[in-house]
Amino acid sequence: MDYQISYLLGSLIAVMFFSTIYYSIKIIIARKKAREETKEAALVLAERFKKLRQEIREQTQKLKKKKVLSLEENINYKKMKEALDSSEKYINKEIKDILKALK
Repeated sequence: MDYQISYLLGSLIAVMFFSTIYYSIKIIIARKKAREETKEAALVLAERFKKLRQEIREQTQKLKKKKVLSLEENINYKKMKEALDSSEKYINKEIKDILKALK
């Protein structure tokens, strides 16, 4: 009887040990994938914001060629630039927070 109990306890400990190792490896792999995806997302976002900024610059160059800007054109430009700046700042902050949490 004692032999059966010690065999059962030994088996339970082995199962717990291997389960712990298995799930630890799964967590490490998931974290690594999350880090890679976050970095990739950051690069894509940076590229998109760069293109948006370029588009805004092109639009402002067109506006500068005009001798007189209308009030509406001026307001639209400022709104577009503010929206872009605030979005970029917010998204960069969120990506940094995610990267920090994954470490």
